[in-house]
Amino acid sequence: MEMQTPAMPADVTPNPADFAIAHAEARQRRRRRWLVASAAVVTLVGYPLSVGPLTVVYDSGFCPPFLHRLLEAYFVPLEWAYMNSEWVAVFYNWYLPFFEVRR
Repeated sequence: MEMQTPAMPADVTPNPADFAIAHAEARQRRRRRWLVASAAVVTLVGYPLSVGPLTVVYDSGFCPPFLHRLLEAYFVPLEWAYMNSEWVAVFYNWYLPFFEVRR
């Protein structure tokens, strides 16, 4: 006995709008992935490198006291890494003189 399939309508052409919508959704997913990846890279690279410029701001004397407390809290993880990791200490000992920061 042969298997029968339901009759297909005569008009089986795909709707071009469906392809456009699917293409737009795929493009949006790719863009989101790139944005998340870029944000992760900027955070992982920018946070440790922000020590130099923000220390200059901290030492300038022009920032209000609440900013001093905020920067101290912001850099607690990096300060801990500096105290407990030799390679982090070597990096910052090399990096901070570019901003004339004396430790």
